[in-house]
Amino acid sequence: MKNNDIGQNQPGGHLVDDAARILAGPMPRRQALVALCRILTGSLFAAFSARRAESQTTDTKKATSCKPACRKDQVCCEGSGVPDFCVSSVRLCCGNTSCGSNETCCTGTSGQRFPSGVGRICCGNVACPAGQTCCTGTNGQKFCNSSGGVCCGNSACPSGQTCCTGTNGQKFCSSAGASCCGNTSCGKGQTCCTGREGQKFCSNSGGTCCGDTSCGSGQTCCTGTKGQKFCSTAGFKCCGNGSCGASVTCCPSNSGQPFCNSPGGTCCGNSSCTSTQKCCKTCSQPFCATSSSTCCGNTSCVKGQTCCGNSACCGSNQTCKDGRCQASKT
Repeated sequence: MKNNDIGQNQPGGHLVDDAARILAGPMPRRQALVALCRILTGSLFAAFSARRAESQTTDTKKATSCKPACRKDQVCCEGSGVPDFCVSSVRLCCGNTSCGSNETCCTGTSGQRFPSGVGRICCGNVACPAGQTCCTGTNGQKFCNSSGGVCCGNSACPSGQTCCTGTNGQKFCSSAGASCCGNTSCGKGQTCCTGREGQKFCSNSGGTCCGDTSCGSGQTCCTGTKGQKFCSTAGFKCCGNGSCGASVTCCPSNSGQPFCNSPGGTCCGNSSCTSTQKCCKTCSQPFCATSSSTCCGNTSCVKGQTCCGNSACCGSNQTCKDGRCQASKT
C-alpha cells in the first residue's frame, strides 16, 4: 500500500498534512498523539475496505469514479456502453447490473457478463436452472440439458437412452432400452451384427447374424462354396449354395458343387439315381444306370450283353478278345 493511497482515502486531506496541523496546533501532546492514532487507524481501515470491495469483481471501481459519487454503503460498478453506476456493497458488479451473494456472474461467448440467477449455473449465453447440466456441442456451443439424461453431441439423451457414436464419429441417442450398433441402435432381442465390409446392423428379433443379413427362428446360417453366407430355408440343412429338407441327403459333387439328392434317391457323382437305378463307379465319373444293367466303364450293358474289358458291351453273338468285341465263330 502506498502512502498516497492512505491519504486519498482520508476525507480531510492527505495524512501528512493532517498530522502536521495537529502537531503545530496548541493541543497538548497527549491529546495530539491520540488524535494522530485515530487518523492513522481510520485511514488504514478505509483503504483496506476499499481494496476488498474492488477485489470482488473486475467490474468494481472506486466509489469516487461514479458521478455522483456512491455512498459509503455502496460500490461503483463500471458500465459497458452505459455510465458507471452504484450498487449496494453487499452485491457484486456484473456487467451492467449486479449479482447477489448467492448468484454467479456469468461470461457469455462474446464476453458479455450477466447474473446467473439464484440456484442456476452458467452455460454459454444462458444460465441453466437447478437440476440441469451444461452441455458442450460439437462446435463448442453451450446448451442446457433439460432431459435429466446425458449430453450427446448437439443434443441430450433422456433417462433410459444411451449416447452412441456412429461410424463417422457423430453422436446420437439410442432408442429407450436399446444398445448402440453402428449408426443405429438395437432393441431388446436383437443382436448387433457385423457385415462383410465391417458395417453394423441389427439382426431380426431372436435371429442370428449371417454375413450381410440375419437368420430367423428355425433357419441356419450356411456358408456357400465361395465363402458367402446365407440363411437356409426354415427347418432345412445347408448344402453347397442351397439347403436341403430334413429327409433329403446332401450329395457331395466331384465338381465341388454339393447338391440335394432326389427324395429316396442315391448320390452318384454329379447326379442322383432314382430307386430304379444304380450308381456305376466303373470310371472316373460315376453315373446312373438301370438296376438290371451291368456297369461297364463309361457305359452300362443291358441284359444279355457282356462287358468287355470295362470298355465295351458285347452282344450274345460276340466274344470279348483283347478288350474288344468280336463275332463269335460258329
